[in-house]
Amino acid sequence: MYSLMFVNNNWYLFFRLHHILCERLHKISQQAARLAEDEAKCKRDRKESTAIALRLKAPSEFPVLQHFSPPPLHHAAVTKNTRESSVAHYK
Repeated sequence: MYSLMFVNNNWYLFFRLHHILCERLHKISQQAARLAEDEAKCKRDRKESTAIALRLKAPSEFPVLQHFSPPPLHHAAVTKNTRESSVAHYK
């Protein structure tokens, strides 16, 4: 379904550039998904990264997921106790 709009050159240029941007972002998204899929397939066959094999980078001590995992549950309790003690200090 199409809609007909009468606009000046500025609006036409805006809509055209917006359309081009959306097309490119869609293509980038598809390519990123393909690359992630290929990486997942090849990762199980790979022993170590190329940078580590060439000694350009030291192997990491912790897995990547450990760095980005949520904080442990005791973190909330420690934060709460710290806030309560700081509030009690000012009373």
